Amino acid sequence: MEKIMQDRDRILNVSEHSQKVVRAIYGTESVQKALEMAKLQEPYAIEEQIEICEVPAPPMKELQRGELIKEKMRAYGLEAEMDPVGNVIARYKGSCSEAPVCVITAHLDTVFGEEVEIKVRRKEGRLYAPGISDDTRGLASMLQVIRCLVSNNIKTQGDILFVATVGEEAEGDLRGVKRLFYTSGIHIDGMLALDSADPGRLLWGSTGSKRYKIEFTGPGGHSYLNFGQCPSATQAHLQSRKSSCGIRSSRQSAYYIYDRHNERRYIRQLHS
Repeated sequence: MEKIMQDRDRILNVSEHSQKVVRAIYGTESVQKALEMAKLQEPYAIEEQIEICEVPAPPMKELQRGELIKEKMRAYGLEAEMDPVGNVIARYKGSCSEAPVCVITAHLDTVFGEEVEIKVRRKEGRLYAPGISDDTRGLASMLQVIRCLVSNNIKTQGDILFVATVGEEAEGDLRGVKRLFYTSGIHIDGMLALDSADPGRLLWGSTGSKRYKIEFTGPGGHSYLNFGQCPSATQAHLQSRKSSCGIRSSRQSAYYIYDRHNERRYIRQLHS
């Protein structure tokens, strides 16, 4: 535990009060039992991760996987429901209605289309499949937290909302978390997102996400009879893609161009 706090100190300016709170929680008997349970249940969690991965959840089509997660949350002791956009939400009740509400999320969707084979393969102690990490591991970890909390009857002051969100990837346009924060009416004080597979890495804050919808319109005309007479929306569209390849940023960034009509991503690029 001391090493954890030392590592935190190197990355963030963690207040003495926060350190005392973390140490106090970490040292309670129920939390220690929950952590030991998590270790013992790791083989089960891995099998559950495989089960989730093999349920398709391509962009904009997460319903089948969402239904699976909803039933699992219910089986582990929470009341879970699906909201109008497809988020699966379950509340772990705290003892104080005025205490802060924390959201723990993992996203349902993957970047892979319906045509991609998602059967998990095992090789030399590793699991291989599209989406086995991002974010099937996050979903399995979230379910493991639920089991540990409920089974050990851990008391929290504030509520914890467990949310499997839709629309995290690409054209999903973050519609799941947008619904959660902007229009759901749910009060939220803090959020922890479980994404991918590195349990030793904690990021505070995140990069921003800005999305722009651009339409190219023109008078049109016959490709031969009106050649050179009218501005071409198609040429403008193609030129914009070419120009975007030269974009540079002073900070690490990622971007893509998505053709909503053809449902394709044309460019995805990283810059440092």
